[in-house]
Amino acid sequence: MLTPRAYAAAAVIDGHIYVIGGANDTPLTANEMLDPSTDSGTPAWVGRAPLPEPRSRLAAAPVGRRIIAIGGGPANQAVASYDASSDSWQTEATPFEGEWTGLGLAANDLRLHAIGGDGPLAVNRAYQALFQLTLPLGRPAP
Repeated sequence: MLTPRAYAAAAVIDGHIYVIGGANDTPLTANEMLDPSTDSGTPAWVGRAPLPEPRSRLAAAPVGRRIIAIGGGPANQAVASYDASSDSWQTEATPFEGEWTGLGLAANDLRLHAIGGDGPLAVNRAYQALFQLTLPLGRPAP
């Protein structure tokens, strides 16, 4: 990796491995991607858009073409969403109160399950990461 660190989160989108945040004495904003299928024989790490704020002991999981990052910072830190297509982050208010570190995060379709960790939130919580809207196609019958 380009940035040595501990306590980072990782997620995979389209076969690319993203390593996000972590700590090297202090929490980091680093976001680096590895494409293990490079033809050079030695996969190369590439720096990507950094996290909006430093995080260590966070959790991340892919949902569609986004990586959702939760926890790993001060109390009530925003949920960060990374768009791999545009190499950009968005944040939104967290549905979780309090500081949450050392948790696990797993995606199940459009829902995320945050499990365990340190602090008062060390429980299983579900979070709807994306919403899907289905529109009918065609014309109504006369």
